[in-house]
Amino acid sequence: MYNRNYRRGMSRKASGCTSCRKTRTASHKVALSMDSYDVIEFAKSWCSLGDAVSEQVEQIASQDPRDYAEVNPSAIKVAMRRLRGLHDELDMIFEDYVAWFYEEYGERL
Repeated sequence: MYNRNYRRGMSRKASGCTSCRKTRTASHKVALSMDSYDVIEFAKSWCSLGDAVSEQVEQIASQDPRDYAEVNPSAIKVAMRRLRGLHDELDMIFEDYVAWFYEEYGERL
């Protein structure tokens, strides 16, 4: 695929997912313990979430239930579809959020 940014004088490193360029999240740091193929697959899936959804995931990753109420459940559904099974700790965070959501609203996520 042709990278337009490269032609405009930006390096190849600068193109791509803005959330991955902005910060190194806890998810990125923990992912380093996985096999390289798994890290690459996780990184691609993480970047495909987009900024809005990845921010919601980072918010529930704080594991403070007070933050859960401010999270958009639809964003978490999207994240779970794309990331579930790629990272064990993140799967547990999703499970905690789903349990909290059911307890709080009486609905399954």
